[in-house]
Amino acid sequence: AEGNHMGPTLSMRGIDNAVYYMLDEKGRYRNFSGCGNTLNCNHPLIRNLILDSLRQELLGEVREIRGIPYLAKQVDLPANQVKDLAYSLERATEDLFLVIGSVVDSKPSLTVMVAANLSGEGGLHAGRIIRELASYIQGGGGGQPHFATAGGKDASGVQEALRAAERFIP
Repeated sequence: AEGNHMGPTLSMRGIDNAVYYMLDEKGRYRNFSGCGNTLNCNHPLIRNLILDSLRQELLGEVREIRGIPYLAKQVDLPANQVKDLAYSLERATEDLFLVIGSVVDSKPSLTVMVAANLSGEGGLHAGRIIRELASYIQGGGGGQPHFATAGGKDASGVQEALRAAERFIP
């Protein structure tokens, strides 16, 4: 844990405060988090640090079902960050079948990614899967065999869609 601007330097403090932390006009830590300081999540370096940490956490949640690495999880991020996260997880996990649900500003979305070797002839098809899962969020979507997205109106259906995704595993 870190103290205020007079406390010991721990974690990222002292490395590049203006990048890592939100500071006031006098260079003191802004405290919106209740812990004495607040990360500067608007900075691309910090956003990447947070997404890398999230990716590591999610990699630990991948489970194998009938020999296929599978992850279905709600991660409330904007669409571009969900896409970056999905491709990052794919690079780290061979043969991955991934479904991410997200709710941002009360708007639900779903993302499906299927490893290339699973999406071949007669295999899993992200575009077909997303069209079925989109019904849970009263939405629609589409995409390619490898990657597809959907948006909808009913955020309460995200968890049900994530539970239903497992039935697509052959």
